[in-house]
Amino acid sequence: MIRSPTGSVRRVMRRRTLLLGVAATFAATGCSSANGSTSTPVGGTAVPGGPDPVVRWVLTGGGLAAGQIALRPPRLAVYGNGEVIADAAYRSDLPAEDIAELIAQLSENLRGPAATKRRDDLPVIASASTTEFSVRSAHGTYNARAEALDELRQQEGYPTALYDARDRIGAVHQQVVASGQPYTARRVRLVIQVGPAQTDEILPWPATIELPAGAAQDEVRLADLDGQHARNVVRTVSRDLDLNGTWKAYRTASGMPLRASWRYLLPDE
Repeated sequence: MIRSPTGSVRRVMRRRTLLLGVAATFAATGCSSANGSTSTPVGGTAVPGGPDPVVRWVLTGGGLAAGQIALRPPRLAVYGNGEVIADAAYRSDLPAEDIAELIAQLSENLRGPAATKRRDDLPVIASASTTEFSVRSAHGTYNARAEALDELRQQEGYPTALYDARDRIGAVHQQVVASGQPYTARRVRLVIQVGPAQTDEILPWPATIELPAGAAQDEVRLADLDGQHARNVVRTVSRDLDLNGTWKAYRTASGMPLRASWRYLLPDE
């Protein structure tokens, strides 16, 4: 069952100096409108409506277990109503004028293929994650994508502008984690990874939680839950809050070994 998540208690976070720094230095590439055509921002400070984030930072891929990849939330999501959520675990609020100015600056800077041009002489790092930034404005959606952005920093693998972008949006993320409130929602994502774990502590799988549907050979299963199903998960399954892969091991009544964790779903998920 899927319903709209509840709003958490809001607290105003004034971060104007920080956000102006983000807006002034955030640069990337991959500028495209929502329909895929090239778009050049022409000013304006309106904050787009709708449920989707206006600013988003995600990591994809990387040398993680399949279950961790399935569970991994966006690093940062900024919504038009002012809510900012980091790692689906912490939240705060930004004033509308700060979000509008941030969108305007990012829309100007997220353009030009040279901004994310990777040095040709550097090796591919297969285990590295890909960093993705996106900004949604009234004039289009602007995107930047860079493989192994952090891993290649010492070698100056990408232009300085892109690393400035990484630092500034990372600073917003750190502020939310350090100063925000815990983020909660009515909806959760439960992920299980089938197979034994190298641990002596194996718990019985809670009888109140139905296993996510899947074929017998599926390594990873997930389910988005609402209502009492979600509450049962929150109460009885351990959560990997630090996203470091420390999942509890369980065994079902039929003898199937598995590891499990969960996270809150974001408003647009």
